[in-house]
Amino acid sequence: MKIKTNWNLKLLYSSDRDPEIEEDCRKAEAAHQAFAGKYARRSDYLSDEKLLVQALADYTALSDMALAKPILYYSYRTDLDRSDHAAEGKLNLLTQRYAKSSNQVTFFTLAISQIKLEEQVKFLKSSLLAPYRYFLKTLFRHGRHLLSEREEVILNLKHLPAYSLWVEGTEKQLSRSVVKWRGKKLPLAEAMETVRTLPTAERHKLDREITAKLKELAPFAENELNAIVTDKKIEDDLRGFSSPEESIILDYENDSATVQNLVSVVSRNFHLSHRFYKLKAKMHGLKKLTYVDREARLRPKRKKAIPFPQAVGLIQCALRSLDPIYGAMFDQFLQNGQIDVYPRANKTSGAYCSSQEKLPVYILLNYLPNLDSVITLAHELGHAFHSRLSADKQPPLYRGYSTATAEVASTFFENFVFEEIFARATPSGQVTLLHDRIGGAVATIFRQIACFNFELELHKQIREQGTLKAESMAALMNKHMQSYLGPVFALKPDDGYFFVHWYHLRRYFYVYSYAFGKLVSNALYSKYKMRAGVGEMIKKFLQAGGSASPEDIFNELGLNLKDPKFFELGLIKIEDDIEQLEGLVK
Repeated sequence: MKIKTNWNLKLLYSSDRDPEIEEDCRKAEAAHQAFAGKYARRSDYLSDEKLLVQALADYTALSDMALAKPILYYSYRTDLDRSDHAAEGKLNLLTQRYAKSSNQVTFFTLAISQIKLEEQVKFLKSSLLAPYRYFLKTLFRHGRHLLSEREEVILNLKHLPAYSLWVEGTEKQLSRSVVKWRGKKLPLAEAMETVRTLPTAERHKLDREITAKLKELAPFAENELNAIVTDKKIEDDLRGFSSPEESIILDYENDSATVQNLVSVVSRNFHLSHRFYKLKAKMHGLKKLTYVDREARLRPKRKKAIPFPQAVGLIQCALRSLDPIYGAMFDQFLQNGQIDVYPRANKTSGAYCSSQEKLPVYILLNYLPNLDSVITLAHELGHAFHSRLSADKQPPLYRGYSTATAEVASTFFENFVFEEIFARATPSGQVTLLHDRIGGAVATIFRQIACFNFELELHKQIREQGTLKAESMAALMNKHMQSYLGPVFALKPDDGYFFVHWYHLRRYFYVYSYAFGKLVSNALYSKYKMRAGVGEMIKKFLQAGGSASPEDIFNELGLNLKDPKFFELGLIKIEDDIEQLEGLVK
């Protein structure tokens, strides 16, 4: 099979001169305008279930208008090359057009969300409205935090200058940044992937270069974070949210009690990550660890690189053990050019999967020939499979899915790939893999919740003080990183400047979804390993999309997330792995 390692954006448009770009924009704008013309001056559908069914069907049809397609095309262009100013300018203009069209139909969901309580109860019980029940339920939950139509329009319009351009500014600086390493200029994203694989002395040397670069970029990031956190405070106050994380939990469709329980349970069990890092220091022959040592890999006598084609083979073997459908989708992504594989200058850092309605799924990687990159690919494929199966099964309103369920899908597929690699390893190799798996779980669960706690305090201090200096942000980052790292770590003041690079801070409390996803996917994977027939249940979950809340979707699979002990039980697996590693080290 011929593998394409660069994105083929011609799956969207032939070029930026493709007349379909403007045609798609105009069609979508016309459809939104027609919808507004039909319903903006009416209210009869708000009290008649038959009329509401028709109105919702018309509203659903708008999602088939490819207004997002041109935006995605130029967004992908800018992610591939942050110096592509023409694409950046076009993206900003299209984003403004998108906001204008979206604002034309804002009245509709706003009006539905404000339906009187007795009518809400009637509509939620209606058999005619059954296909729209969860959508209506979600709108009613958001209703108490929505503003007038004019105010909602203003908030939509100001999002670009008040948030997006700030975040893009930081991303642009990071993507352009390089550090000097071994006589070469290494892109910052690649340096941050490379550093964890190096011997101790070299690791610390490269870390000093990375930290110096992050500190150099900190003044802009300071202004950016102060601006977007203040912007969020203004919007939260207007909408009546009592705490900065409340709106995110609502958007992710979680129950707030579930998230509070998750954060509390993981924070109370930071002693497990302390225990692992104490063992890690012993295995690395170090009395104290530095911040960069948290992800250091054990160095076998002969280190084996994992080129991308080999990673493809490993993942294909793992996917076939679950269901051939996943392998077939992976093949299609590789053949079509839907995965951009290797790091390069001006390419955006990190990894992600992007999907929208029935459009092609795109995966961005910064692949290096190591285990971390293989697991990252498995993670993003989980998102891709979730998107494809949901789009194929669900109507337009439910093709998207909650961020919380998204992270379950991605971390679930990590387990299959790890087991495939583990089974092929030598006994000494299995010790290394077990060490790395625990380190990954600690980073996904304990580190992310420590970051969640950091975000809470960051937002609180900026809200109370009006602004926060970069050095104060760095000190705050160190405080919360120390809480999960434990006493074996000796953090330097400059270590805290990692906040500059941590993109998820700009997505406001997104990090809890990683811990949520990992603990739920571990429970799901254990269920899969224990009995046959669970593979179809997993497919059912991936096909569910956004048709129910995360708690209800997993309850259908026999996982009661509302049980206060659920997350406690999820941590037992990590404790068992630590005990197994302790025994092997002895």
